[in-house]
Amino acid sequence: MTNLNGIKVKNRLFVSSGALAYGSKQKLFIDPTIFGAITTRTLTLEQRQGNFGVSPVKPDGISEQILWGIQIIKKRPTVLRKIPGGWINAFGWWNIGVENYINDVYPKTEEVSKIVSIGGFSIEEYLEMIRRLNDLAIIAIEIDVSCPSVKIDWEKDVLLFGKLMKQCRETSRHPLIVKLSIKGDYLTRAHIAEDIGINAVHAINTIRGLLLNPKTGRPLLKAKYGGVSGERIKVIALRVVSEMRQEIDIPIFGGGGIYNWKDCQQFFWAGADAVSFGSVHFFQPWKPTWIVRLHQKEAEKLVQKIKKIRK
Repeated sequence: MTNLNGIKVKNRLFVSSGALAYGSKQKLFIDPTIFGAITTRTLTLEQRQGNFGVSPVKPDGISEQILWGIQIIKKRPTVLRKIPGGWINAFGWWNIGVENYINDVYPKTEEVSKIVSIGGFSIEEYLEMIRRLNDLAIIAIEIDVSCPSVKIDWEKDVLLFGKLMKQCRETSRHPLIVKLSIKGDYLTRAHIAEDIGINAVHAINTIRGLLLNPKTGRPLLKAKYGGVSGERIKVIALRVVSEMRQEIDIPIFGGGGIYNWKDCQQFFWAGADAVSFGSVHFFQPWKPTWIVRLHQKEAEKLVQKIKKIRK
């Protein structure tokens, strides 16, 4: 067991928010129980259709499920598209809502180590979700303040960001992680989080991008802008992790374009204390499970070795 500033995990290899939905048991070659933690899709106080325009709650009846699935397939190109070296998405916090998660999903994921990601449109929404999650057996809560496809910017106002961090820290019984983007002065936000007592930062969230129809010049995504993920953002994520490591002492969870063990190593060398797999699950869904099985002990040894060198 590894203790990352109060976040107790069995290894340093995680799954990023949304890559495996809410941590439910997967079939065949994906084992959600093997990771240090599965981070859930970002939850909001109420369920949201987001930019999808389709209910996030799977219906009970088989015929209704088929129709629901057809809707998902038809709407997917408006919120998720493959691009060279990754994906661009504009889900807009499409999720089942915190209460549905607590009542319907959480009881089915007892064996999975979970970090619950939350997003809100007011400070009170964050606090209410934290209060509802306080009694659950989860590893930590991730505060998502950096989704590029929702119309609220918690990172723009440093004072508001600090107020949110402070009140979340005062309300939560769980360790807290804040997920930051590369927007603006992210180093200042990392310092604020550390000073307030947030347990760790997660760097980075997807990077805001624009995908245009080459024939018409119009945006291909419903929300116009979306979040870019995948291999093409790795070098940026590495740079941000390296900069943060020079500025803060709390753990850094690094992610962005991790597709193999060598990518993990680079993030550890850059200063990450743990790493997270995201879009690789879309391309090679079995690979993160395979990497963890082969390399979880190596990850622990590598981090300890790097810490000794830095001393």
